[in-house]
Amino acid sequence: MYNNKQPLVSIITPCYNVEKYIADYLDSVIAQTYDNIELILIDDGATDNTKEIIDSYVAKIRKRGYKFHYIYQENYGQASALNKGLEIFNGNYFIWPDADDILSRDNIMFKVIFLQNNPDYSLVRGKRKFFKKDINKSYNRDSEINFKNENIFFDLILESTFPAGGCYLMKRELFLKCYPDRKIYQNSEGQNWQLLVPASSWSKCGSIDKVLYYIRELPNSHSRKQCNLNEWLMRFDGLQNILFDSFLHSNCDIEYCKSIVKERYARRKLEYAFNYNEKKIVKQQYKILKKIDKLNKKDILKYFVIQNKISYYLFIKTRIFRKSIKTK
Repeated sequence: MYNNKQPLVSIITPCYNVEKYIADYLDSVIAQTYDNIELILIDDGATDNTKEIIDSYVAKIRKRGYKFHYIYQENYGQASALNKGLEIFNGNYFIWPDADDILSRDNIMFKVIFLQNNPDYSLVRGKRKFFKKDINKSYNRDSEINFKNENIFFDLILESTFPAGGCYLMKRELFLKCYPDRKIYQNSEGQNWQLLVPASSWSKCGSIDKVLYYIRELPNSHSRKQCNLNEWLMRFDGLQNILFDSFLHSNCDIEYCKSIVKERYARRKLEYAFNYNEKKIVKQQYKILKKIDKLNKKDILKYFVIQNKISYYLFIKTRIFRKSIKTK
């Protein structure tokens, strides 16, 4: 039943070919200990039985007292689907979980309580765990480092903290401050940075020391897909473009932040090209790092090794051996 004294929370979830998992997800939404919820499901052109399963839950969702919206679109990707939900949501707060994951029963309740009790925060997050098939066998992969940081802007862009949408809850006002037109940058690499990077530049992020979100690890998921070098390079370009656009909506020194990202992805490209033994790309990224005066010893070493076609490990051992001789 609705509790009009509770602020409305919108749950926005893109759905694409999740017939195996959507029931578990919807069960976890219906089981929330928080009552005043608006559930928005965006069907991103699913070709399996996702829609039929959602249809079978409509009566349960209505009985629970939730507002409910189902939107269908052609398959344009998660960011495009999320934009559909961002255009229409009505909540005072919103969360954007994935349709193959699971919310803890108190996911929404704990976060709303935190934001109501701490009005100087507009963003809050809880912890997450991972599971493959059985949520009772979930496991932790995250370090405690940076979890309690309140200023997570640089943690996010340096990937030293997690951006999982189902872990966070954001105030509507904060979102509109970042995106008054209610549209994030659309990119096949995802949608979490577009929301969290700008938001974290304007607001502190509170932390709740409880596991509130369970991520299903799928072998064929986008983040776990096996890629060749060209696919990796394209992904890095996509991630860099997301961050560049996010800075335009952030309270930050845009050029400084872009320089950090340029260095980061030039080095990642150099490392991957080195591992794939692609001399031309190593040389290209080496020149980029040199031009911006960001070369480190490892960059120089990898460049020297691949240019001279010698074994990296042999070179390391030789250097160590020579150094040990000099110290005797």
